Amino acid sequence: MRRRKLAFQQLDRPARLAADADKLSFLSEVIRYWDGFANKWQSVDESYFGPYWTVKFNGSSSRLNFSNITTPALAVLARHWASQSLQVLNPATVSGYFKGICEVERKLGSDQLTELLTAAPHQLAKDWHLLLVPMCKPSALSSLKSLLVFCCERCVGELRPYHADYVKALRFPPPTGRAYAAVRAGSVFLTLREEAEIVDYLDSVNRQIGPLGDFKDVDVEALRAACVLAISYQFAMRPIQMAAVRLSDVRLYQSGKNEPYAVHITFLKVKQRSSGKRLPMTRKIKREWCPIFARVHAIRVKNPALLSRKGSLTDSYLGLNPSQVSALIQEITSKIAGRLLSANQLRHTGAQRLVDAGATKEELAEFMGHSSYHTGLVYFDISPTQADRVNKALAISPIYSAVAEVARTRCIDKKALLKRPADQQIGGVPHGIPIAGIGACQLGQSLCQKNPVLACYTCAKFMPVRDDRIHRETIESLREIVKRFHATSRGEVQSPAFMQLRQTLSAAQELIGELDAFEDKPGDNLHG
Repeated sequence: MRRRKLAFQQLDRPARLAADADKLSFLSEVIRYWDGFANKWQSVDESYFGPYWTVKFNGSSSRLNFSNITTPALAVLARHWASQSLQVLNPATVSGYFKGICEVERKLGSDQLTELLTAAPHQLAKDWHLLLVPMCKPSALSSLKSLLVFCCERCVGELRPYHADYVKALRFPPPTGRAYAAVRAGSVFLTLREEAEIVDYLDSVNRQIGPLGDFKDVDVEALRAACVLAISYQFAMRPIQMAAVRLSDVRLYQSGKNEPYAVHITFLKVKQRSSGKRLPMTRKIKREWCPIFARVHAIRVKNPALLSRKGSLTDSYLGLNPSQVSALIQEITSKIAGRLLSANQLRHTGAQRLVDAGATKEELAEFMGHSSYHTGLVYFDISPTQADRVNKALAISPIYSAVAEVARTRCIDKKALLKRPADQQIGGVPHGIPIAGIGACQLGQSLCQKNPVLACYTCAKFMPVRDDRIHRETIESLREIVKRFHATSRGEVQSPAFMQLRQTLSAAQELIGELDAFEDKPGDNLHG
């Protein structure tokens, strides 16, 4: 692509920029800025005239390398811009803006960038739309606009303070796709099977330690991973919110010496529009998972250095910084669900799960920590209607009746089922409806801490019988329970019992599809 030469009126633009840069006030020998994650003031350790500055934030650091800017006058201008921006912007934002400014200089060249910074406002707007918008990404344009606003405030070139609003109004290129396209397409959401696998994993970790068990022989790294996963799944918190939780933010309650714990955690709202103090949000951990958090809390109190990693807060509950939290979520979900899931996907899924259950826009904003309820309206746009929610619960929605991504390989025939001990033959009377013969349990019903029949279809210990007619009869029986719930609760689908029925029916319908897909191989995957 041939570049068009930027128009200018004065011939010696570099000299003009160098003269204006020399007129700027001297930088302070100590450049300080506020680190919201560490909740303290940080300072640039290097000299203000050194080749680079090291900026610390969110438990990590980034280098502003001014030697990447070839023109000395531009480098001086970038130093003054960075010094001022660190006082008013998040240090992570300043680091990103600096990278964007370096990207613009590489694409334009130092001469054309100098001409742009010293151009008249009307020429600047013309060059912005005709040259910069087609060439640069929106992130780079945001970075350049921040530098141009600084030039207005410091009277660089022909820009003056009253031109700041004019510069801020310069438009970015129109978005290529629809807003929240991934959310509307559903690609960021977890499947129902993946949610069930996460819950089953957390339950299994909880059973390993017991409600009052000793944590000496428990894998502390696995406990911490379970805590991070539970917070992200249950409360849809961002990594920086989880990393900022301190020991004092975790409160344990116990009604008696041998009674189970109740755990409350206070998180801070982040990414708020106002620059005031971040507001706290208190959340209650699911009672079944409280022993996990109680063990981690005991470990952190007894041996603070055991779980502390580099970059975490000194009194951090999890002992991680935000980037380490993100990496841990990806690592643990890849083991559980078979694919890498991010904290952002868990957050979107938590929001959509709440909306599908009938939450209002105000309740969603409070749950997600949004400063405005308008932020979460996209989840209501794609949320199913009341009738669709009932169809999902009845497992007749085409989305929920699709064949599972990975077919079950542990099936059992009727004869093998009858030969197993009675304790391993699944049967129960959920909500007054007798159901039996659906399969076998590797653990045994007497040792199961879940509800037989209702929890079996989403359990890893379940070996379904290889007869789709039995599972179809089970679905029809459970549908009557769902209809009864819906009629008596007048459409309220947020209760745990109703959600469990929905998951059971969906998993049973998936199983029927899998059995139909493998009916041509009668000798495969039979275990006696």
